[in-house]
Amino acid sequence: MESAYLQKNLGTCLTQGLAEVARMRPVDPIEYLALWIYKYKNNVTVEQQRQEEMAQLEHERELAVMEQEMMERLKAEELLFQQQQLAFQLELEMQEKERQRIEELQRAQEQFEKWLRIRLPMQGTWVRSLVQEDPTCGGATKPVRRNY
Repeated sequence: MESAYLQKNLGTCLTQGLAEVARMRPVDPIEYLALWIYKYKNNVTVEQQRQEEMAQLEHERELAVMEQEMMERLKAEELLFQQQQLAFQLELEMQEKERQRIEELQRAQEQFEKWLRIRLPMQGTWVRSLVQEDPTCGGATKPVRRNY
């Protein structure tokens, strides 16, 4: 039980530390081993922090990539929306031009009909006056319509 605890928590550290003491053969091996263990602990802590930072950076990179993809999709959707809006606006402009053209034709037709209403009675008067003055008709015959 105790050996499992020691193996789990100190196994690698003690093995490497004792190997280093045997290799270096310091004057005070206990102090050397104690300092080496402190340095080992510091190195392990720094490495854990580095790995956590790397994991955090990787996570932030993934978020940045996802955000970039989202921005690209939004830009594509915005472009599509603008194109649809432009097409709709062009359609409205075409409908407005068609409406204006129809109104213009209706005004022209109304003016023509008004002109006809004014001219036809006048033309009939003019034709009657011509018939009355025409000596060949004798003034007493039915009005003859002439094509002028």
